[in-house]
Amino acid sequence: MFKRRFKSTLSWVFYFVIFSVIIWLLLVLYLRTCVAPPLNKMADVLNEIVDHLDNREKEIIKKAENHCKESVKNNPEDYEICKIDKYCEYMYHPKEESKNFCIDCLKNKINIKIKTDTEDERYKRNSCILTIKGYLSLRDMKNSELLKSEQFKNLRRATISESTKLIEKTKEADKLKTTKAEVKKKPETAAEISVCQRTETIKDAILRKVKKTDCSKVTNEDLKSITSFSLSLDERFSLTYEEKLKDNDFAGFTSLKVLFLPAMRLKRLSPNQFAGLTSLQELYLYNGRLKTLSPNQFAGLTSLKKLQLQGNRLKELSPNQFAGLTSLEELDLGKNRLKNLPPNLFAGLISLKKLRLEHNRLKSLSPNQFSGLTSMFSLHLEHNRLKSLSPHQFVGLTSLSWLILSNNDLSGGLTKGVFSPIITYVGEIDLSNNDLTQHEKNRIKAEFESKSSRWGKIDLKF
Repeated sequence: MFKRRFKSTLSWVFYFVIFSVIIWLLLVLYLRTCVAPPLNKMADVLNEIVDHLDNREKEIIKKAENHCKESVKNNPEDYEICKIDKYCEYMYHPKEESKNFCIDCLKNKINIKIKTDTEDERYKRNSCILTIKGYLSLRDMKNSELLKSEQFKNLRRATISESTKLIEKTKEADKLKTTKAEVKKKPETAAEISVCQRTETIKDAILRKVKKTDCSKVTNEDLKSITSFSLSLDERFSLTYEEKLKDNDFAGFTSLKVLFLPAMRLKRLSPNQFAGLTSLQELYLYNGRLKTLSPNQFAGLTSLKKLQLQGNRLKELSPNQFAGLTSLEELDLGKNRLKNLPPNLFAGLISLKKLRLEHNRLKSLSPNQFSGLTSMFSLHLEHNRLKSLSPHQFVGLTSLSWLILSNNDLSGGLTKGVFSPIITYVGEIDLSNNDLTQHEKNRIKAEFESKSSRWGKIDLKF
């Protein structure tokens, strides 16, 4: 009886072992046929990264530094981040996977271990080490956070044999890549390079506008055909508060007339953001988070007629902020945080008809703040903190019809004759909510009655 049970148990064990071996063989077959290709694909991506570690880096890092020196000032942290982003972008364009790997590696987002289990992890680690090595060897790393990072410590402890093998593999890949390039070289137009290099959000909007899915297939003619350009609500919110649009995002838009970018979460724009848009007539940047504008932000926009900047967080403007905008007819700077205006801010705006400065924090205006604005039709200065107006404040405004000064602190600050230059032209003056005394109100009324033949047609509000 015992022998029978023993034989039965032994046979079950034998069958179990045979079954396990079969399962193991099937699993190995599955891994080789189904799992190996994705790993090979990952290896190809990493191979692309190390393929670029050559003398071309010197030119690329210099280009990245020049770009960041112009766009990022007085902020070492932003400058460091900018250089990493630009370095990886120029290095691996248009391969997005390789570019993202480079950025993650240099920004300390990839955890590199000395001991790795799989060949894929070891290859990924070595690729990141060489990426950092190539980046660090080309720049002054004093005070750099990368020197303190785990990647740099691992770089110093990396084995010579691993690095040597990878470098040899890189050289072989370079030779193969050069040979393939000589056999067949894909022609690229300026539009192909430009569109693929633009900010991701702008690139997607361009593809949607020209009804294409591949940025490399967007031609110069496609860009020239765009007369109006805007971002959807989702696209606007996809841009982060700290992000910045690139200088070449709107390059090639030679026929663009309307650029609609309201409610943007950006706090600044690139200095040459709108360079080359000579046909642009309307620019909408309202209800955003802009804090500053570069001195030549709108230089070259000779056809611009309408500029809306209201509802941002602007605190100051440079003296030549709007220089050269000779065609500008409407300028809206309302609902910002402006405390003062440069004396010649509006000089040269000979076509300006409507100027809105309401809901700011203006306490005073220079005597000739609006001189030369002979086409000015309406001027809004309500809801500020103005305490006085110069006797020559409105000299030269020969076309002014509406002057809104309500909700300021002008009690006792209106000198005699301040409205004399515009008495014969103006149709409405709003001085309500300024706590003017009855004596001041009577004096202003008497001045209008004595000097204006149109007194009955002037709407004077207190």
